[in-house]
Amino acid sequence: MRKWRLLLLTSFAVAALAASTSEASASNSWNGYHWARTSTYSTLRLTILDSVTSSWDANLSKANTDWNRSPVFENALSTSDSSATTRQSCPAASGKVRVCNYTYGDTGWLGVAEIDLSSGTHIAWGTTKVNDSYSMGSYAKQHVTCQEVGHDFGLDHQFTNAGSCMDYAGQSDPAYVSPNSHDYSELLSIYNHGDSSAVAAGSDSRASKIVAGGVVTSVLWKD
Repeated sequence: MRKWRLLLLTSFAVAALAASTSEASASNSWNGYHWARTSTYSTLRLTILDSVTSSWDANLSKANTDWNRSPVFENALSTSDSSATTRQSCPAASGKVRVCNYTYGDTGWLGVAEIDLSSGTHIAWGTTKVNDSYSMGSYAKQHVTCQEVGHDFGLDHQFTNAGSCMDYAGQSDPAYVSPNSHDYSELLSIYNHGDSSAVAAGSDSRASKIVAGGVVTSVLWKD
C-alpha cells in the first residue's frame, strides 16, 4: 500500500492577505485530510507527544487547550523524550502527533507540519516542528504552535484576516494566537461523518500549492 507524506509550512515572511475578510467565506480544510473516528458522536482523543523544551511547553499546552475547545477533540498531552537527538529528527509515532523544537537552520520556515496518509484521506500520524533558528516573540511562538498543530488535524491556512492562528496575518499580534469560530466550524465539517476503520480506501492524494503575495506554501509528497 502506498503511503503519502505531506508537509505544510508556515513561512517567516507574512503573506499578502486575500481580499475577503469575512469568516463565513473561509474554507480551510486541508484537502479533507482527517483522523478516523467511528461515528460523528465519538470524540477523538489523540495523544500529543510533548518533545519540546521548557521554553515551548506553555505554548504547546495553550494550543492543546485551545484546540480541545472544539467538540471534535479531547486530546491529551504526554511528556515525551525531549533530547536534542529526538527533537532534531522529531520521529513520528503511529496514531499520535509529536511536537518538537530545534535549531533546524535557515530553512525559510518558522514551523512545519507533516502528516502521513496510509491511503485515501485518513491521517496515520502527524508531527510539528518549530524552528529555534529564528527569533520569535511570545505571540509569534503561540501563533506558530497553534497553526502547525492545527495542520496536523487537517486544517489549511485561512486568508481572511479574521483573528485566527490559522491565518497568515498577525504572526506577532495577540489576536492571532488561537483558533477562531470558523476553525471550530470547519473541524465539525471535516469530521462530520463516521469511519469504519482507521484506514480507508480511496484515490491517492495530490500535491497542491497555496500562493499569497510572494510566498508559496507547498504541500509535498514523498514515496
